[in-house]
Amino acid sequence: MDAKEKMEAEILKGLNSDQKSAVLYDHQKDGPLLILAAAGSGKTSVLTRRIQWRVLQGAKPESILALTFTAKAAAEMRERVQKLFPDADIRLSTFHSLAYSILREKFNGKFGWELAGFSKAPKPGEGESERFACSLVDHRVPPNAISRDDLFKPNLSARLNQKLESIRKGVLKTGNIVFEDLIYLATELLETNADVQKEIRGRFREVLVDEYQDLNKAEQAVVDLLASNGNLAIIGDDDQSIYYYVKTEGVLNNTTSDEISFDGGITSLSEMEASDNKDTGKSSRGALSSEEAALITTSNVVDY
Repeated sequence: MDAKEKMEAEILKGLNSDQKSAVLYDHQKDGPLLILAAAGSGKTSVLTRRIQWRVLQGAKPESILALTFTAKAAAEMRERVQKLFPDADIRLSTFHSLAYSILREKFNGKFGWELAGFSKAPKPGEGESERFACSLVDHRVPPNAISRDDLFKPNLSARLNQKLESIRKGVLKTGNIVFEDLIYLATELLETNADVQKEIRGRFREVLVDEYQDLNKAEQAVVDLLASNGNLAIIGDDDQSIYYYVKTEGVLNNTTSDEISFDGGITSLSEMEASDNKDTGKSSRGALSSEEAALITTSNVVDY
């Protein structure tokens, strides 16, 4: 057994057949991958082993982007990946950190934040909610009409947009932002600036997303823009979304045991089922349809 074979064996060690299928999945042959996994079933381990496998098979580490929700989770993933590849320059990041880095990067001599309309480099700070509340009063906007987190949210009503315009200009002038501004403004920059979009898309050839069930639509838009080539692996638990509890709109919504909705983009998916980390030997295949952005054209689901 040569060195590569030993590393392959180490990566696949202890996995059941469904977990192994997720790690070995071929994007070029079968398109994007959705992995459904219950809490405690080793979701993060499968994701990090997939990253290791892709690097071992020749993927450039710097072309891989893995997204999660907390810096702690990103650090844990990085630690696991670097056990086999200590020098691999893989981007393991939170959504907000990625968005912030895009705004602070230069494109054709200009910072992303300049292209996004800022007069000063944006910086999250304290007191923004209080300032925003006062601004709403000044502009005769009911305090419950919108939260500070949604100031730059797209598709608001025309009347509300008009009232918020001067407040937005004030934020762009001072650079005083909240974390959700990063997502909305980086997404808008990716959508509207062809040079930025080309640079970031070209940099990340493979995108992996952890805890996918907790994405909101703004974060989903980031994934849509970055993973248009279909090299996407997402993992989550459709029974464990934070959006069920706060009654807002998440992306991965539980419908039935064999029908998972991706924000309207997928109505039926193939499945390979297992439970509690043990093989069941059951499998079935369903049809797939996609209605938005051609993000997912073919797909496979691994459910364990």
